[in-house]
Amino acid sequence: MSTTNQQVADSSTAVDLELWGDLVSPLSWVVKQRLEAAVHAFERPSDVTVTWRALVQGPTDEDAVRRAVADAAEVARSGDDDELVGFDPERIVPADSRDAQRLIALALAQGGHGLQSAAVERFCRAHFAEGLDIADHQVLQRLGAECGLDERRTAAVLAADDYEDAVRADEDAARSLGITQVPVVVANRSAALTGARSADDYLALLRGVVTAAG
Repeated sequence: MSTTNQQVADSSTAVDLELWGDLVSPLSWVVKQRLEAAVHAFERPSDVTVTWRALVQGPTDEDAVRRAVADAAEVARSGDDDELVGFDPERIVPADSRDAQRLIALALAQGGHGLQSAAVERFCRAHFAEGLDIADHQVLQRLGAECGLDERRTAAVLAADDYEDAVRADEDAARSLGITQVPVVVANRSAALTGARSADDYLALLRGVVTAAG
């Protein structure tokens, strides 16, 4: 990655990164990993927050899933890490991610960005690597417990429509920004990168936003 930029290193400007993604979009998972790598390499990672924003693309059939994973594999081959280790397109169960996205919103409310990230990671791995149906409430209950969600609260959310308003707010925000497909990364609602970019690209986005603000 790029060498330290002194102007960036001396800045205390906060950067709010938002990743609009879907839990059944393999590129969204790849971008999440690259974005986290960029934040780790940034000179002031404690000044950066990364928020997952829901943009549900709807359930897809098996052929569409295989094509999406194949496209993601092609993108991942351009990266430095084994981002698709464990992906098994033959086991993926096509699913509507809406209820899982509601639990992602619960995770953010219950435990902040750290718990939200853990929940996204767990649900994506379950979907892409373990062949689990992330639309199934029993599956979601177990996965939520594994990543640290309160089990009684999870059950209550799944039994009702709690956090549907949070998912809709994310989707409304996406529409207001002209976002129709995932993944998209937005920094401070002022700069964006669409599609899957490299970790270096996301690091450059971070530095550019801080430099422009400073």
